[in-house]
Amino acid sequence: EENEGSKEKCGNSSSSKNCIIDDEWSEENSTTGGSSTPSQNSRNMRWNSISAIEKQQGKLQMDHMNVLRKIRNEDDFSAVYLCRLKGGGGCFFSMKVMDVDVLRRRNKLQRAETEVEILKMLHHPFLPTLYAHFATGKLICLVMDHCPGGDLQSLRLKQRSNRFSENAARFYIAEILVALEYLHILGIVYRDLKPENVLIGEDGHIVLSSFGSSIKSAAVSCPSFRPSSPENSNGIPSSSQFGSSCIINPCRMPCFVARRKSKPELLNRIASLPPPGTEAAAHDYEYAAPEWTTGEGNCWFSADWWSLGVVLYELLYGRTPPFRGSTGDEAMRRSIRFPETTTAGVSSGARDLMRRLLRKEAEKRIGAVRGAAEIKAHPFFHGVNWALIRREMPPEVPK
Repeated sequence: EENEGSKEKCGNSSSSKNCIIDDEWSEENSTTGGSSTPSQNSRNMRWNSISAIEKQQGKLQMDHMNVLRKIRNEDDFSAVYLCRLKGGGGCFFSMKVMDVDVLRRRNKLQRAETEVEILKMLHHPFLPTLYAHFATGKLICLVMDHCPGGDLQSLRLKQRSNRFSENAARFYIAEILVALEYLHILGIVYRDLKPENVLIGEDGHIVLSSFGSSIKSAAVSCPSFRPSSPENSNGIPSSSQFGSSCIINPCRMPCFVARRKSKPELLNRIASLPPPGTEAAAHDYEYAAPEWTTGEGNCWFSADWWSLGVVLYELLYGRTPPFRGSTGDEAMRRSIRFPETTTAGVSSGARDLMRRLLRKEAEKRIGAVRGAAEIKAHPFFHGVNWALIRREMPPEVPK
């Protein structure tokens, strides 16, 4: 009933997202008596507030929002602001604002459209909810959850020696892994995993952000998109007017199949990836997998597992991995080395997982064949209750 209510709310909103209910999430609700988490209650309240405004005043626009302050810059053409919905019961939102002129000059309009399409697909506690999206003047605005806990990088820097305990790192990495698993099932390569993009929600659990560099694969069944027109309903110029699509050709791995039947695919813009190196700047070099920077191999999903290994290393050691070799591409081709365990206090299980995630050969990386299931089975995650992971108590909860 709770999930049906969420679908009804989405259906009543003219700015609704595609309501894709994750099976594990639904099953968890049934096994826990249907009780909602604080985060889920907050999202339901936000949907109700927006729905009430739209019923009275029409589709959500900038005039309905009080912009309070800038939260952060996501890149050189967008920023995120803290907003409050006018007459919406005091609901706070984050609003990502992108400049259309800058996007057009830099040939990034396709990226903006793809980001909207991806966000509309998501319905998961560890991923952002797109409540509304609209264009006003020369700006594209995406209204999403506000995460008052900041990001994982800021939280790490508040820890003793700028690093987390292994238990805390395991908690955050496990939640990131679950979020990536969901994205991969939908055929989405995240491509921008770094601590700054891991936000901390009001309940202390993670929310991945920033999907401007993400890529959608046509190899995996997924929810349908509305076909593009010369200018879509959001005021975003159609991608057909610009460059190549962000939807990639079928990759070798991992080919997950969605557990529920998907709607017919309406978006048939399938094109190859940009030449290796042309998109490297979109992803911080420290976290980019070797295949992205060198153009070797085509295991796109496995690139997210490399980034997961870098993030795990940073959470445990307080810095990104010092790869053997010099700078640049050569360093990315070499093996990882660890600080002395007597001073770092990192278990052999954690080091083994990092070695397996940070394999230069994408096809030999853990998760390359069986995806997230293979990584979940690693001894580092022993004791993690995957079915009830979002019921776990976070290491820290925002005050």
